[in-house]
Amino acid sequence: MNQQSVLFGQTKINYSVNHSERRTLAIHVFPDGKVLIDAPISADNQAIASKVKKRSRWILKQQHQFKTYPPALPQRHYISGETHRYLGRQYRLKIEQSPIESVKLFQGKLRVQIYNIENQARVKTLLKNWYRLKANKVFLERYAFCANKVAMIGIVHDRGFELRTMSKRWG
Repeated sequence: MNQQSVLFGQTKINYSVNHSERRTLAIHVFPDGKVLIDAPISADNQAIASKVKKRSRWILKQQHQFKTYPPALPQRHYISGETHRYLGRQYRLKIEQSPIESVKLFQGKLRVQIYNIENQARVKTLLKNWYRLKANKVFLERYAFCANKVAMIGIVHDRGFELRTMSKRWG
């Protein structure tokens, strides 16, 4: 892929071009602000630049929209002192040695009790299970509330909901 750019007013838009077996040109804007152009093999750089310039307002709008999203969380190491979010607040992780494994939100800390405090994989598993249990409880309460509200206007929804683990931030 080769890097190119066009000017839209005073703004420089950098983009990468990926030539492939396709008939039309596609413009992709990613959450990190990068712009990727999928173009037919026969497309020349001037035609691609013209199309990018024509769509510049849309590209800048997408980049601006992505900037308004909260930043991605840093890579987790599952060690004491690290911060984790729960219901919109940040809590410090405190890992304690204990013969019984548990996770509790206590005195403003997420306390993980575990036999081997060095086992970060097990801490991660315990935390994930705790988050899932709490999410299920919160969503079940919200589902029941919403189901009652829509039942008042004659809509019956009794199929419940499904909690899934998504591989990407955007679900």
